[in-house]
Amino acid sequence: GVGVNDTTRTWSIGSRFLKSYENEWKAPTISKISEMKEKVSFTHELFQMRRQFESPNFRRSQNSHSFPNAIVEKRVASMVQERIHNREEGMFLEADAIRRELWSTYNVGVNDRLQQYSLGGVFEI
Repeated sequence: GVGVNDTTRTWSIGSRFLKSYENEWKAPTISKISEMKEKVSFTHELFQMRRQFESPNFRRSQNSHSFPNAIVEKRVASMVQERIHNREEGMFLEADAIRRELWSTYNVGVNDRLQQYSLGGVFEI
């Protein structure tokens, strides 16, 4: 059952109450903080790895025209990745805006079904 301790104004399932000194908050030690940071860092790394493997891996279509230079090519690839991230986060308006900017600025089409992007909008099938 549920027990109520009127003195400490607490309740407990099974009526097990902490002694008054057990109920006091204690600041975490430096080693405990370091341990918590390591767990958070490790969890973040696992999340990033999972996301890397789960994210669609868009690639440039073999039928794509050549980019004018490496800077434009890197910018387009970066925008495609940003668009993928936005779609994964449910930010579809932002993802659509990037698609429109890719087309209007660089003449790059994106095909989600094929997971490809192409300068000139020509895709392999």
